[in-house]
Amino acid sequence: MVLDGKPKPKGARPNGKRPRRPPGRPPHTPTEESRRIVERLVTVLGATHDQVAAVMGLSRTTVHKHYRAELRRAALKVDVAVAQTFVRKMLGGPVEEGDANWRQADSALLRFYLVRRLGWHKPTSVDPGGVT
Repeated sequence: MVLDGKPKPKGARPNGKRPRRPPGRPPHTPTEESRRIVERLVTVLGATHDQVAAVMGLSRTTVHKHYRAELRRAALKVDVAVAQTFVRKMLGGPVEEGDANWRQADSALLRFYLVRRLGWHKPTSVDPGGVT
């Protein structure tokens, strides 16, 4: 085909330019294995979202887009485990099988985590509710 006296390159668009390839990498497709890896990175190692992205070889945006549920679930598991450990330590609760390490947990570290991550705080005053 000839346009304006110039031969049209094979595969060219009507404007005479070659078709553009899509920019960037091919789209990411999560697998069950990659979902497990993301969840374990956060629950076991306490990895941040940026660290998860670096380990997975993805951008932070891609990690949030495809693994939002895993990131939330893993963070919730950690929050619950810390809160349970704090309550057991505070109450001297029962030792369940495979869970004897709560006695060795540092109370100051547990309080720091609960205040910073979950917004726990000491009550400013206690109202006994009329009980004498």
